[in-house]
Order: sequence, then C-alpha cells, then structure tokens
Amino acid sequence: MTLLLCLALIGLQEPAASANDDYLRAAAIVANAGDELKPVTEGNVLGWAQNATKKYGTALDWVRAGNQKPFVPLERRALNGDFPEFAGFRAVGFLFEAKVFELIADGKPNQAADALIDALTFGRRVQSVGTVGHIVGSQIIERNLRMFDLNRRAFAEEGLEKLTKLELIDSIPSDRTAMQIELLAFESFSDLDSLPEGDRSRVLARIEQLKASTAAQFDKNEADWIWGGGVDPTEQLLPLDVSLEIMWPRALVMRTKLRLLNATARILLHEVRNYKLPDTLTDAHDPATGSSFFYGKRDDAFVIYSEGVEKTGRIELGTLWAGRR
Repeated sequence: MTLLLCLALIGLQEPAASANDDYLRAAAIVANAGDELKPVTEGNVLGWAQNATKKYGTALDWVRAGNQKPFVPLERRALNGDFPEFAGFRAVGFLFEAKVFELIADGKPNQAADALIDALTFGRRVQSVGTVGHIVGSQIIERNLRMFDLNRRAFAEEGLEKLTKLELIDSIPSDRTAMQIELLAFESFSDLDSLPEGDRSRVLARIEQLKASTAAQFDKNEADWIWGGGVDPTEQLLPLDVSLEIMWPRALVMRTKLRLLNATARILLHEVRNYKLPDTLTDAHDPATGSSFFYGKRDDAFVIYSEGVEKTGRIELGTLWAGRR
C-alpha cells in the first residue's frame, strides 16, 4: 500500500506537458492567498516578502518550468473572454515582486535578475491572452520593472549583462496575438447576425483589415504602427474601439519599457565595469518615437526616458502607467 501511494504521488508531480498547465498550477497555489500577496510599501516590507515566498514559493517553481515550454494562449480560453485564472496570475506577479526584493535584500543580485527575467517572461505570455490578459500581463511587467528600477544599483555584472540581452518583444508576440484573439472573438460575436446585411459586411471586412494590419504592425519595432486618427465608424457597431483604445497604447508603453530595461542595464553595466556612467547612450532605439531615448547624467546620477506619444505621455521605467489623463 505504501509503495503504491508513493508511486501515485510521484505521478502527480510529473512535469506538465505545456506551459499552460504549469501556469494554471501556479495560479491554483495562490488562489486563496487573499491580501497576503498584496505588496506593502511601508513597515516590514522584507518580512512580507519572506513570508510570501516561504508560503507560496512553489508557484514560482511552476512558472519557471512553464517558461521553458511552449505557451498556447487559446488552449484553455473561451472566445467569450473567460479565463478565471487571471486573478491567480496577477497574484503570481506580486509573488515575483516579493522574490526579487527578498533576493536583493539577501545579497543575491544575480538570482534576483533571474527571478526578474522569469517574471517578465511570464507577464509577456499572459499579455497574449486577449484584452484582459494584456492588462494583467502589463501589470505584472510594470510592477516588476518598478522593483528593478527602485533597486537598480543593487544588481551585479552577471545579472545586468543578462538584462541587456533580454528579448521579449520579438520572441513573444504578445501584442499581436492578444489583438488577433480579440478579433476572433468579435468575428464570432452573436450580435453580428442581428445586424443589417450591409453593416454586417462592413464589420467583417473591418475585422479582416485589422487582422492583417495587426500582424504587420505589431511585428515592427518602429513607431509607425501607433493607433490614432479617430475610430472607424464601423467599430462603433461592436466594442472594437474599446479593445483598440486599451491595447494599442498599452502595448506601446510595455514595448518601450522593455527597451528601457535593456538600455538602463547597459548604463549600469558600463558603470560597474568602468566605475563611471557613460557620457552618451547610442543605439538605444525608442519604439515610441522611432529615435533614441533621452539620456542625461549629473555626477553619479542619471535619467533615461521616452518622450512617448500623445496617448501615452512620457514613458519611464519606474512609473506605473495608468493611461494618458
């Protein structure tokens, strides 16, 4: 009986077949965490981080395992937007924040960089699951980038070098995938059948147009894909304008912040190796403007940011973006 029980338990711990399964297991672990994982900004922050990672740290192990496997956004998501694990994914993002902070406090900067990379990879993948996923994934990315920015001089050479080379824009096509999923949902929207034939044809034609432009524009690391110029009247017939209004500016902000991470890590790496900040920053492409980031230094301090566009305002690494007001 004991042997059979042990074999059963071993079977339960076999690696999941896809990232989806691993991520869902991670979400299940933190499902009942409640406010325990809600970040604190004053008081015993380290105590909060240590308690969170001690109690729920196995969720991070599942995410790390999932990050090494393929992720299929549509595998377990209905086209009506149902994906109840989003709350768990958001809590896992908080847990990564705690882990990065704990490792920095423990004097383990290279491990902190690895945890940050895992968090950002996970966030980018969550972003690919439609509009809601894009919002949740963006929150995971932003909060962990802010943790990096608040502690940026605590990171060491090995971790900084990894961050300079981190590529999560082209390697994980989250923005394109999320928009295409939304377009698939609109295409199967039941209210389409109730529209007059002319309106229905225009909506379907517009959806096909957006599918093509989304695939082309989100694949570019340029500024010429920025959405603007008003809403197509056809989009008023369905909530397409809402998805566009939410996703396009947010995608631009996230892409820009990931490039800011690369550039900031380059600056810090130069400082570690040369004991001074670089005088200039070249080849730091700004996806929002199509030019270079603004970089300035004074003594041992520096600033780097994107001017952004009208819909985003200035984009900085450590600022949580809530949209243009």
